[in-house]
Amino acid sequence: MVAITKGESSLFLNRLLYFLSCGAMFVMALGTSPFTILGSCMVAAWVFSGEFLRGRRVYLSLPWFLPVCLMVILAWVSLIWSHDRELGVDYASKSYYWLYALAIAGAAPMIRGREHIVKAFLGGLLLNATAAFLQAATLLPRFSKWGAKGYTGFYGGYNTLGILLVLGILVASFYLRPGVPTKRRIAAGCLTAVYFIHLMILESRGAYLTFFILSPLLFYNVIGRKSRLWIILACIVAAAVLYSSPIVRDRINKAGEDIQYHFSSSNGDEWGKQYSERLDRLYMWRWALTVISEHPLLGVGAGGYRKAVLSAGGEVGVDHPHNNFLHVGSSYGIGGLFLLGWLFWILLKTGWVNRNEPIGFLVLASSLVLLVGGLTDTHVLDSGGAFLFALTTGLQTAAGKENGGAHPAGSAAYKRVPLSTPFKSKILYRYLFYEIWPTLFASLVVFIFIVLAARMLNISEWVVNHGVHIGDVGKMIIFLLPGMILFALPAAILMAVFIAFLRLSGDNEIMALKSSGISLFQMLPPVITVSIVGFLAALTISTLVVPWGNRSFRDLVFRIAKSKANLGIKERVFSEPFDKVTFYVNSFSPKENMMKDIFLVDRREPSMTTTIVSKSGMIVSDPEGRAIVIHLMDGTVFTTEKKGEAARTIRFSTYDVRIGLEDIMPPDSPRRKSPKEMSILEMTRFLRTSAEKKTEYHEVAVELMERISIPFAVFLMGMIGAPLGAQIRSGGRSLGIGISMAIFLVYYLFLAGVRGIGETGTLSPFIGMWLPSFFLLVSTLLLLNRVQNEKSLIRWGKA
Repeated sequence: MVAITKGESSLFLNRLLYFLSCGAMFVMALGTSPFTILGSCMVAAWVFSGEFLRGRRVYLSLPWFLPVCLMVILAWVSLIWSHDRELGVDYASKSYYWLYALAIAGAAPMIRGREHIVKAFLGGLLLNATAAFLQAATLLPRFSKWGAKGYTGFYGGYNTLGILLVLGILVASFYLRPGVPTKRRIAAGCLTAVYFIHLMILESRGAYLTFFILSPLLFYNVIGRKSRLWIILACIVAAAVLYSSPIVRDRINKAGEDIQYHFSSSNGDEWGKQYSERLDRLYMWRWALTVISEHPLLGVGAGGYRKAVLSAGGEVGVDHPHNNFLHVGSSYGIGGLFLLGWLFWILLKTGWVNRNEPIGFLVLASSLVLLVGGLTDTHVLDSGGAFLFALTTGLQTAAGKENGGAHPAGSAAYKRVPLSTPFKSKILYRYLFYEIWPTLFASLVVFIFIVLAARMLNISEWVVNHGVHIGDVGKMIIFLLPGMILFALPAAILMAVFIAFLRLSGDNEIMALKSSGISLFQMLPPVITVSIVGFLAALTISTLVVPWGNRSFRDLVFRIAKSKANLGIKERVFSEPFDKVTFYVNSFSPKENMMKDIFLVDRREPSMTTTIVSKSGMIVSDPEGRAIVIHLMDGTVFTTEKKGEAARTIRFSTYDVRIGLEDIMPPDSPRRKSPKEMSILEMTRFLRTSAEKKTEYHEVAVELMERISIPFAVFLMGMIGAPLGAQIRSGGRSLGIGISMAIFLVYYLFLAGVRGIGETGTLSPFIGMWLPSFFLLVSTLLLLNRVQNEKSLIRWGKA
């Protein structure tokens, strides 16, 4: 058995912290929810690993720790004199973003690990740009309500995405420097072109301005110090190419017209004093300067800008002035401006000193982008901008080589965990892949058949009792298959990884590998890869394929129901094409869909029977209501209560009898469009327009959070399988399988429970639906920690 030193007791959690940091950088360009989730996991790993306690002395010595702490304290203390405490609490609560800075500083990436962080950021930006190109080609729907013409990909807004694209262009240009290998320069050139093209189809004046100002840094990397004239010419050409885009040109021309309007205004008022939708930022900036001049020392407190503007004579109250420095100055006064400038100075200094290494240049470019982009937007309040600010601050710790950001010499907290180990074995990784993949596919097929078997009863009823064609049944199965795969994928990936490591443990191969100095964590890259593939597959299925399958299934059932109605009606024969509805038709023309001399008995109501006699009628469909309507003309309705207490007779010229799908098929086809049929975009729009107290609101919110949380559960199920399989020795396999299935069942029971509670509104769906995933995360961390410390999962008795 390999001895585990005290300093290595939390090796996995520290590595997990680093991998989560890379993941957070990857998803930063994909929207606010993904990086909030991964960032929270990163903070949780930072806390569980104990790094926040072991590295407390190191954190105290970081150059940015003091200004950040003072900014957080100032934000909360300013609530005492804030003009709007309710909004101020919302702004001050955003201080939790600085936990991300501490967590990523705790990851302490080494030299090889630093470049992985940069590549993760570039990869996420590439994925989002690909989605934007698909939107431009109308192959993918838009997920953002912002921007009349621009394409944002998966991202929800355009301002923060714009500065992320500019940052991606600058960071990719780092690999265009002379001396970089040709293959890397080609790849970097392609990435730069992709990000630039995405910027050309994005509406963001702030991003255009940021690119124009920082483009010399881009061409300085490409051209070098050969000629400043060439750099200037290259910047002019790039600006001209960007302006050639119709979207960019319209946006810039509109801004120019707005500026001209303000300059040529003849209303006699002071420039920017009156609110106008034409370049409204001028109004915000002008009144922010007024607020700062009236409250220079302490400002108006967090969230007080809006009420301060109104009390000073402004026409329209705006929450913030869309400028980082004006927001901080108006809210916290001179002290806030000093702290913000201090923090920017630290970041720029460290980035400049270490500009020749990837992470150092990332810090430099990110600081410049936040500095310039913050002139036209309040990125310290925006979720994406605040997250980028926090990550840049945390990465400053990793970039430092000198006093600007180096870890204290001899710090055990950062020598203890090498994040990029010297061990690399393609043979071992390939061996583990071959162990996992076949079992994964076999398990997936088995679980799908189990789920399908549960649906066969309804399917057989459609065939036997309702005469549904076998081809339509096949289509139904295809449409239901995505939901089955999504249900089975967590269990399949758990069993695949578990059985693979169970076999290795049973044959003592894990013991042999450990004796050779290879720890369990060095065997995890294949598991992580499989889990990530499962995560991406589940995310694609849950967000895109499942809604399509559910909609197609409902539409198919409706078409079958309509066809059955026509087929079930026969001339001069009493028939019951619908449940508890008896027909007699003297003549029926299927081509014209016209019936004559109709006799109909409706027994669907338990308390009464309705008899209808009509001269003519037809069958029409109601796709929106998921029903069939029998449209009758010129007849009489006889209604009789079954107890015989009353009877009514009504003559009509037109009369409609609605037949819901539940009267034709089993109750798998609700009349209204259910949340399961909605796309992510449709659910988001519904939540924005619906009241929170409505039942439909909670149902849609639960469905939305479930679709997003299940892919993370798939990833965590794969991670749980490795320590479970490695823990079980000979004689304990049945216990291990039982434990793994128990985790799976507990997760789904937990998920079903919080789903039911969330639909009633008792528990917020945005919190409750993530509790099962949090349960899996904690279980994964505890299991891996026990394996690392060579502790058994179950005490089998005395040694």
